[in-house]
Amino acid sequence: MALFSTSFSLTVIAENLPACTKHLNYSLHLSGIHTGFISQTQQWNDNQVLSKNKGRASILGIGSSYTQSSEMYFENGQWLTQSFHQTVTGFRKRDMQVFFPESENASSVALNGKEYRYESEAEPLRDIDTMAMQIRQNLLDGKNTFSLARQASDGVELYQYEVLEAQAKSYERWGRLKTIPVTQSGAEKVTYYYSPGLDYQIIEARYHGWLLNGRAELVDFTSSCN
Repeated sequence: MALFSTSFSLTVIAENLPACTKHLNYSLHLSGIHTGFISQTQQWNDNQVLSKNKGRASILGIGSSYTQSSEMYFENGQWLTQSFHQTVTGFRKRDMQVFFPESENASSVALNGKEYRYESEAEPLRDIDTMAMQIRQNLLDGKNTFSLARQASDGVELYQYEVLEAQAKSYERWGRLKTIPVTQSGAEKVTYYYSPGLDYQIIEARYHGWLLNGRAELVDFTSSCN
């Protein structure tokens, strides 16, 4: 009986372990000044991914910390958000939990103790991590233009994307690499640079603000995935 119990426990543990893991660390800059970091761990298991983020930054003299845990799954050629939980301290302080009880186009949002519901007819609602994953998937699928919808803290944001011609860029950590720029237009204008040589991960992101320009650069990446 003890042998059976031990065997059963080991089986359950093995089933809960991720098939592989990816770790990414980014350095954050605001108008050329280093302001903080953000790290991400992706736990892959078949067609599901658990993404965990944590970061810290100083924005306009205010120290802020950020954590997010998001669950996503791959279905019919798309990465979709199952749920996510985001906490921010300092600048734009909030605690937000989001679920999709009916469909990927309708969300239930708990924000700082209050509940809201949102819908998107055009596109499935995603968190920012699932959006980045879907952009990566669209690059792998050879798409050049597409739209995505983000569940933000105060509503639904629709974004348009265009894949530009590949270009070589130099980075202190990685040397000279081929990158694929993807421009985002909508509520926030961002240019993402994905690197085919680094698992099609985002190696750089540039936020084009009205007053301040932000930048994130990948400084470390490890993967146990094939």
